[in-house]
Amino acid sequence: MTVRRWFSPLPLAAALVVIAVTCALGNWQLNRAHDKEARAARLQALSAQPPVVLGTAPLPQVVTDRTVRVTGRFDTARTVLLDNRPHGNGSSPGDSRAGFLVLTPLRISAASPAPAGAAGAMQAVLVLRGWLPRDAQDRTRIEPFPTPEGEVTIEGTALAAVPRGYS
Repeated sequence: MTVRRWFSPLPLAAALVVIAVTCALGNWQLNRAHDKEARAARLQALSAQPPVVLGTAPLPQVVTDRTVRVTGRFDTARTVLLDNRPHGNGSSPGDSRAGFLVLTPLRISAASPAPAGAAGAMQAVLVLRGWLPRDAQDRTRIEPFPTPEGEVTIEGTALAAVPRGYS
């Protein structure tokens, strides 16, 4: 066996390309891991802060990923059911069930705290209220889900935009 056979140009070039691609993919995965760790640390720090109270006035700060508190009434006529949303722990393939996510606007109460003289900018927030199972026999039949009547105060995490999975 000659040395030339071991170092012929085509297999050597292919091996170098494979090595370069796998190194780049490994670095990409490490960067994603660092980004996720930084986001988790940010979320933990923000969750330790007191909740921001939402009113009808423009917000003086960015509240994305912050805990917020809002008082208002649910607008049940505008409830949206997002169909075909799996639910379950996903530990086994047959463990998740299809169902609906329930989203209901909460009309912000005019009595909510607002800075003096501020023009009202926020009228409602969209609240993700939970998940409902889909009926296996009749997909149009939905279990009744109670909506609180009257004025309610809720706390939750504010999102800047609806996640792609909900759109």
